[in-house]
Amino acid sequence: MSMPTKSSQAASSCVNASALDACNTTQAKAVDAPYQNNAEKVIPSFASNAESLSPNSASNAENLSPNSASNAENISPCSASNADALSQSVAANAETAAELKRLREEIDAADEAIAALLRVRTSLVRSAARLKSQSGEGVVSGIREEKILFHGAQLEQKYGLAPSLMQDLQRRILRQSYIEKGSDRYASAHEQSEANKSASERCKVCIVGGAGGMGSYFVRYLSAAGYEVSVVEPHDYKMDHYGSAVEDIHKSIAASRLASANWCIISVPIDKTNEVIKQVASLIRKDCILSDLTSIKGEPLQTMLKYHSGPVVGLHPMFGPDTVSFVKQVVVVVNGREDDKCAFIAKQMRLFGAHVVTCSADEHDNAMRVIQALRHFTTIAYGNFLRERFGTDAADTGNAVSTSDLSPSSLDNDPSSKLGSEGRDSPNSDSPFVARLIDMCSPIYHLELLMVGRLFAQNPELYCDIISASDKNLELIGQYIDCASRCLQILKHKDREAFIDEFKSTTNFFGAYADSFLKESGRILALVQDTFAADK
Repeated sequence: MSMPTKSSQAASSCVNASALDACNTTQAKAVDAPYQNNAEKVIPSFASNAESLSPNSASNAENLSPNSASNAENISPCSASNADALSQSVAANAETAAELKRLREEIDAADEAIAALLRVRTSLVRSAARLKSQSGEGVVSGIREEKILFHGAQLEQKYGLAPSLMQDLQRRILRQSYIEKGSDRYASAHEQSEANKSASERCKVCIVGGAGGMGSYFVRYLSAAGYEVSVVEPHDYKMDHYGSAVEDIHKSIAASRLASANWCIISVPIDKTNEVIKQVASLIRKDCILSDLTSIKGEPLQTMLKYHSGPVVGLHPMFGPDTVSFVKQVVVVVNGREDDKCAFIAKQMRLFGAHVVTCSADEHDNAMRVIQALRHFTTIAYGNFLRERFGTDAADTGNAVSTSDLSPSSLDNDPSSKLGSEGRDSPNSDSPFVARLIDMCSPIYHLELLMVGRLFAQNPELYCDIISASDKNLELIGQYIDCASRCLQILKHKDREAFIDEFKSTTNFFGAYADSFLKESGRILALVQDTFAADK
């Protein structure tokens, strides 16, 4: 049987894509016509009203402010002229209130128009997602994203909007678009299109630890890409398909699922990984791809290569299972054996929208000592210090610092400092010191405190395993502590020049990244600020 050429396939895909796009677009227009019509009706209305009202409102605001101030200064119960002035001020305030009410109604109408258009856009995104999935395209298109943001900059100039206002809105819309595109189905990277395969021909993936956080994350995504996914948990080694207990592991339901797998993923705690690899290697086929998801790569990769003679690849998703999607997340790929047979895995991660980085096991582990082990240690040490110095346990040892030291007013006398009050959002009353810190934090310090608290809301066993995974990690941490001690001595000796020299040397170490990080963090902080609740 002759196979179609790539050109003929491309032409056919193009025709089909065009037809599908036309169909989906028509459907989207039909579904969202009422919303779009309402938006078109509302927008001219509020736009013209806003233009006509804006000058009046501005002049009213300018005129009212000084009047109000002067009236407030001159009001006297015994003065008839002041009484007249007060009456006029009240009348003016009433007119202002009515005008403000009408303007706010116009603003609400504008918001509704925006919402209607967003609904139309969401429908179009879903149509585009279906089309991209059928044509084998990934979730993210960097070129398309750049075009959208460039168009946003043009719209800002065209309509006299503040710089980056439209682009900030577009970035938020894009993030939602990526979620919408990935909510249904993804394209598959495995050899042929999974949609064109029978159930017996589809790539079978078995995830050991698939009920856990990261394991279930991969179950969801790989299933959405058309892979046939099964899960193995500890109890599956002890029973067969009929639910009967077995003594021979090779007769268990786990052995059955592993024996049929084309790709086996180990997703278990670090301290169990090597043990599980040894057990699984004896149950999978020689041509089965064996991979892991641990945050260290040296020892697990060597164990896989030693106990499995087939293809091997190490994976490290640089994010947690609470992440909304793969889009723009980093996945590190460490090649082990038969890289060509494993190549589709990296491609699949890209189709999910991830940024894939390929490196050696040594390069990975050296980087993780800084990115994870050292950073986690300093964060944990910081949190532990806050608890020891300012927590309730510190009171028992006489080391506690009163929360009143943070402010002239005590927490007991300051309603805004109470957890659950009308101050910053606070979950409970167990940590008044933390609540007071949050109340005084600007966005950047609030974000830093969030990252500390985020860590302590997660699994302590995981962080213990990451930090203590190797003696080299602990050696690096020891060097960090020595460096911190030297910095402390500089400050104790009030050696200002030495401090500045150290600071400048580190600035030179970062080079151009220092200014780049400053600008990038500024954009992030602006978004963080938007999440803060306004004072009541």
